[in-house]
Amino acid sequence: MKNESKNLLEKDKGKLSNLPILKKKAKIPFLKRISFILVLVFAFQSTNEQVFSRYQENRLLEEREFVQSYILSQRQQIAPGELHRLVETVLQESQNLDFGNSIDTLAINKTSFLLAMIQTESQFKKTARSKKKAQGYMQLLHPTAKWMAEKNGIAYEQKKIQEPEINITIGVAYMNYLTKEMGNLEKATLAYNAGPAAVRKWGGVNAYWTTINEHYKAIETLKKTTRPKKTKLQSMVALLD
Repeated sequence: MKNESKNLLEKDKGKLSNLPILKKKAKIPFLKRISFILVLVFAFQSTNEQVFSRYQENRLLEEREFVQSYILSQRQQIAPGELHRLVETVLQESQNLDFGNSIDTLAINKTSFLLAMIQTESQFKKTARSKKKAQGYMQLLHPTAKWMAEKNGIAYEQKKIQEPEINITIGVAYMNYLTKEMGNLEKATLAYNAGPAAVRKWGGVNAYWTTINEHYKAIETLKKTTRPKKTKLQSMVALLD
């Protein structure tokens, strides 16, 4: 019995010796693992930044095309050079509008609001002039324009008051001043038209605020209906092209 058991043990040992030896997996050094993880993180972050940057570029291009087409729809005879300068100034200066942090104003599209103001003030006419001698796209009076230019460090010459880069830049600066002075956007807008003293005394011309709102809503509605809808797949492909 003992011999048989011994023989069986020897056979088993022989079988085990023929089995392939399993090698232990080599551990990746800690520093290499950390380096690999960091590379993955940086690659992911870089891709996200590229996608976001492309997304912003596409949105700006769409906004530029819309602003240009809208101005042309309101003033078909505008010269190409003037149109280009007007579009670029509207896009740039609209982002400088400061409506404060109230819930009511956070959702307002600044570009559409500025377009609505310029349309109400001048119908996008550079040479527009009121009976009170207010001039340009945003109908500025010389004393007000000079004061706001000095207050905000804007280079200003009276003979250039109609130029879009001067007129709209000062107009936006004046709106920001009035928003802080009057406490809310509606009163500031009414003050832009009638003056702060008039608004404090008798409320200003309510029809002015109503007209700007009507233009704003029309612009926003047009923007939604004219902007082509893209599927999620098309949007991603456009971003990665």
